[in-house]
Amino acid sequence: MSFASAMLQHVHESLGALAAACWGIGERGAQTIGTHHRLGTERPSANPMAEAVYLAERADHAEQRGEPLDLEAVWRQGWLSGTPAAAAAFRDEMRAAAG
Repeated sequence: MSFASAMLQHVHESLGALAAACWGIGERGAQTIGTHHRLGTERPSANPMAEAVYLAERADHAEQRGEPLDLEAVWRQGWLSGTPAAAAAFRDEMRAAAG
């Protein structure tokens, strides 16, 4: 990974939150963008929107790499509420509906 890529990955949450605030998306939307990586050594504050963005991003990355999504690992790493089983059931429902 290049220095520029590493730097962008490190700051894109805070820059995204700042842009969202400037665009008038609202405090909740800006906070969601600013915390969607759910990084840190302590459990992040509960934020269902940020959790959904985190999960969607992890699912997208797994799909782009052609890898299965390890929901148990995603839950542990992202400190997500709810259960991996509920997410898997929802995923399966959406796949069935899409045909």
